[in-house]
Amino acid sequence: HSDKLRDYDDAGILGSGVCAIVFSNLDNVTEIDSFFLQQCCSLQKASIKDLPALTKIHKGFMFSCSALTTMVLKGVPSLKELGNGFLSYCYSLKHFTLSGLPALTTIGDMCLSDLQSLENFTMGDLPALREIGHDFLTVGGILKRVSYNNLPALTKVGRDWMIDCGS
Repeated sequence: HSDKLRDYDDAGILGSGVCAIVFSNLDNVTEIDSFFLQQCCSLQKASIKDLPALTKIHKGFMFSCSALTTMVLKGVPSLKELGNGFLSYCYSLKHFTLSGLPALTTIGDMCLSDLQSLENFTMGDLPALREIGHDFLTVGGILKRVSYNNLPALTKVGRDWMIDCGS
């Protein structure tokens, strides 16, 4: 028994052609390991919610998931850190929500980096968030809707925040 999701086999989706995945009600999972779900080419929708013990998502989570269009990360009360490269190079990502994470203090470098299709981005209810790393939310497409709210502790934002967001 492990409290850490380590690789594709832990999720049981390697080679399955799964199009959607919801991580929910996994009460004992405290960490998601580096590069978990990287390059899942058929995955289109993902949601992480209601994981009470999750404290860290390590670097490269869902890195280069080329078909991913929608991702929601919300209601994870113990999550403190998103590692470098979170959701980077997900060229089809159109909708992303990051909210209801009261313990989140750090978003690593190059998170949501080099996105080509992002249209809607929502980030809010992150009262403990202090730091966002460099190259956060670099977008090659056109953002139609961006929403930020309740980020009272934010004191440091790295270089190249929201660079190349289109016209």
